[in-house]
Amino acid sequence: MRTFYTEHGKIVFTTDKILIEDNAKKEKTYQILAASCGIIVGFSQIFNSFGSDGWFSLGVAICLINGAIIIAYLFRSSDSEIPFSEIKSIRVKNRLGNLFLDIKLKNKKSRQVRGSFTREPLEIYIAEVFPT
Repeated sequence: MRTFYTEHGKIVFTTDKILIEDNAKKEKTYQILAASCGIIVGFSQIFNSFGSDGWFSLGVAICLINGAIIIAYLFRSSDSEIPFSEIKSIRVKNRLGNLFLDIKLKNKKSRQVRGSFTREPLEIYIAEVFPT
């Protein structure tokens, strides 16, 4: 059993599963709620701007962007317990200066764990447990 601490919780690798303690469910709910509010704002912009063409396209753009955000978050998992049999791939990624653990699952969903963990020990441990 190996434990890695993040800024909002921890990642525990046991013999047959990964246990993740973080606030992913709260973040997912908040992001979907915020994007839904954005869609409402976009629709109100569309309905209030039937006279001018420029504001109409802004409302459509707001709706489409927030719809894409909702779809992206629906394909993200927030499970706190992931068996090794469900994992398709696992990697440590660095995107825009943010370090996170990206776990691709066999059900086409993704589980991302943000954290302030050090990259090298986690990558070495993943290479030992999940040889490619």
